[in-house]
Amino acid sequence: MLRAPALRNAVLESGGALLILVGGSVPARVTAESFINTLDQMERFLQKHKPPFIAKVFRPSPGKMRSEPRPGRIELKFSRR
Repeated sequence: MLRAPALRNAVLESGGALLILVGGSVPARVTAESFINTLDQMERFLQKHKPPFIAKVFRPSPGKMRSEPRPGRIELKFSRR
């Protein structure tokens, strides 16, 4: 997750917003479903947090996804504000 300081600084200095989708070792279908289920939260996150920043988007735990479609969570990791 952009552990190299030069890469992290380049993203932050660009003035952009980077959302990193954390998929883990699951089928692409599961990652895609999580992405779709989390779109509303990502839009709210982008409205609330002004760039530059880097955030991680996590999928819900497998047990929660089996019972019903659930959104993941988003965590701000680096910001210049």
